[in-house]
Amino acid sequence: MTQNHGNSQPPQVSVSGSILIQGHLTAPSSLTVESAPIAPSSPWSKFRRWWKDEKVIAYATLLLALGTIALAVLSRIQITDFREQERRQLRAYIGVILTPLKVNSFVLPNHPSVAFNVRNAGVTPAYDVTYQGESGVEAFPLPTKFGFPLESLSTKPTPITLVPRTTLSELGIDLTANRPLTSDEFKQLETGQIIRAYFWGTVWYRDAFNEPHYTNFCVDYYGTATDIHHDVCDRHNDAD
Repeated sequence: MTQNHGNSQPPQVSVSGSILIQGHLTAPSSLTVESAPIAPSSPWSKFRRWWKDEKVIAYATLLLALGTIALAVLSRIQITDFREQERRQLRAYIGVILTPLKVNSFVLPNHPSVAFNVRNAGVTPAYDVTYQGESGVEAFPLPTKFGFPLESLSTKPTPITLVPRTTLSELGIDLTANRPLTSDEFKQLETGQIIRAYFWGTVWYRDAFNEPHYTNFCVDYYGTATDIHHDVCDRHNDAD
């Protein structure tokens, strides 16, 4: 083995006739990390990137679809509300108006009777207008379970048409009790604190949109032979 100490070259070692140079190799300056070759991606890595991109697109598509559906539903609701509001503004509205008593029919031995007019306060006609009414002497105030029965006291079975903004007296809601008051009833009606004479009924009709409607009415009477009073009942004065 021969060693040379007179130069800066790394020592050389001869092994079996070959020369080995001991030392370190310096990487070329042009070879950096950025310029180093990249190992080819595996199929699994490519699939993961593809799957990630596809999921993003799928989520975006789903959100877009949900937004479109929500917008369609909202538009549908708005259209329905608009049509309903339009119907409410344009439909017929039937009201029942009590007429003043011309004769005190509550005096014995008369059969108590009252009359009502019907008014269409809407802007379109009311079709197939009919009514049914009833009367009775009942406790005051009315019992909670009183059901306002409608039997056969007075009816208007033939339908009529009531034009808008018109009050019709010819409809003939004339309700006459099927019997006169008894002496005790007539006396108790003076104060109206125990009993009263009640008249109630329902008007049915159809509006311009072919929708059925109703109007309920109820009035009670009390007083003397020369001074009769009436009040609107605490219920059964409603409409749809």
